[in-house]
Amino acid sequence: MKKELYINTNEFITVLERLGGKKIKVMTYLIKIMDDENKIDITQDEVVEQTGISKSIVNGAFKTLVSKGLLRKEKRKYLINSEIIKPNE
Repeated sequence: MKKELYINTNEFITVLERLGGKKIKVMTYLIKIMDDENKIDITQDEVVEQTGISKSIVNGAFKTLVSKGLLRKEKRKYLINSEIIKPNE
């Protein structure tokens, strides 16, 4: 099921410029599985299993997304920054 999303284009492009290649696929996967509150309840190992992308690339993608402010870790879950991406209301 496709979600309609609001995307802050400038912020999103800044993040994309830092990622590249398979790391973009990780980000796309995270956006697809986020819930209506922008929460992602998945471990990096589970992302590796689900996407077939190597652990080092998944780990690098998470680090980049956190450092650039797209993801925030909250206990075991991650949150996608709703100022950059959020479900359309």
